[in-house]
Amino acid sequence: MKKSRQLFVLVLLCLSLSAPSAWAGSFLKSNINGQAFAWKGQVILNAEQGALKEGVYDHEASLKLVEEAFHQWLSVPGVDLDFVWGPQLSDGGNTTRTNYREFYDSSLHACYDDDEDTECLSPIIFDEDGSIIEDLFGSCTQFSTMGVASFKEISRQDIGEEATIIKKAYAIFSGACIAPVVEKEGCPPCERILDAEDVKSLITHEAG
Repeated sequence: MKKSRQLFVLVLLCLSLSAPSAWAGSFLKSNINGQAFAWKGQVILNAEQGALKEGVYDHEASLKLVEEAFHQWLSVPGVDLDFVWGPQLSDGGNTTRTNYREFYDSSLHACYDDDEDTECLSPIIFDEDGSIIEDLFGSCTQFSTMGVASFKEISRQDIGEEATIIKKAYAIFSGACIAPVVEKEGCPPCERILDAEDVKSLITHEAG
């Protein structure tokens, strides 16, 4: 059973390769000079104030899942990064379909203007009912897409290390297929109901 769960998550994530680069599993990005983008020093993330799935993963439990996932990647030999939480998103208590664009579309240039006083957000969003995923990728996609993560780079033609440092990213984790699952008329059911192991595997993959 353990292998079958891991295989399901792997297959699901591999399928996302055919989707736009914002989806998990996209290819390694590089700038116009062929230099790969990478984080440097410290990864600062901004969590929303809501939960992945109230009654199952409250806000604190949701944050812990993300923390554990990042620490797992940062413990890999040769990785020299630190992970810290920045200020929480000013979402009024919960990031939803009605307000997520404030953070998902927050100014890219604010992160790359080389001014430390300019607010730069890398939002971590818990999409409890999957409606944000659906808004991004189309009707019923919340029942097959459990999460999405990527970084947002800026087009810089200068050559050198500074031109490839990642300063902004985002991740959206859906709780639609965590029991009790979401149902929507006209949509197929969840491809799989995610258990605790599936959720950890998914978030760990996205964090990488």
